[in-house]
Amino acid sequence: MNTRHIIAIGLVVFCFWPGSVSGPSLASTKIETPSVEMLTATRDIKRIFATANPIDRVLWTECFLRVAQIVEADDIEPHVIENSLTCRAFNRATMIFLWKGIGANHADKYPGLAEAVEKSFREYAGDEVRVLTPEDRTKLAALYRAFAYAGTGKG
Repeated sequence: MNTRHIIAIGLVVFCFWPGSVSGPSLASTKIETPSVEMLTATRDIKRIFATANPIDRVLWTECFLRVAQIVEADDIEPHVIENSLTCRAFNRATMIFLWKGIGANHADKYPGLAEAVEKSFREYAGDEVRVLTPEDRTKLAALYRAFAYAGTGKG
């Protein structure tokens, strides 16, 4: 296990630690409809969540709303997420630790979900590893909010 894995796991735990990042429950959370570009990038996630149960929707949505806040928080030094590789590690840790561990979702429950997340990330953010600029943070936060929106079943 390397530093990136430890950071990613820590971030997942941080997202669900009580009071770590303020946020209301999904029932009262208003998520803005993402842009057409974001809706297109997350279409597979939305399709997979079409049959999801409400508890899984809340878990998914709250996780990605919180990570959007963290990614966008450019004023935190040192940055929790410094580069695009850390975002990828977070995505992987979410699918393994949070989704399968905390959510008790077995791999076959939502077939193709991990691949859909990676595909959306790759299509929108690219494959290159780069230090995140304020503009990158804004774009990635919008993508993570679109991940959250896709999990709600709206639109």
